[in-house]
Amino acid sequence: MSGHGRFSIFSILFGIVYTLAFFFNTALFKYYPLVGQFHIVDQPKPAGPPISWYGWLATSLLISLPFALIVPRKWADRLSPSWAGLIPAALIFLVLVYEKRWFL
Repeated sequence: MSGHGRFSIFSILFGIVYTLAFFFNTALFKYYPLVGQFHIVDQPKPAGPPISWYGWLATSLLISLPFALIVPRKWADRLSPSWAGLIPAALIFLVLVYEKRWFL
């Protein structure tokens, strides 16, 4: 199966970077819905609570996409496509275990 390598690398790195960005709350930017604005730095209380999800996605994309494109195709194709599903699934489980505090 050819051509799966770069997608696998992107999927794995995106999941890892997204999970780290989530745990450490490192977002490229935040969206403040009360004022309808995106900001790179935190805003004062009157702006309301921010939504970091968009920033986590952008951070993950900007880090994982270049790496997936830089890796030579020969090296990327050596990676089994099953890793592209197993590692993100494990990361989702890790996040769910972390977030159980909201439900218990």
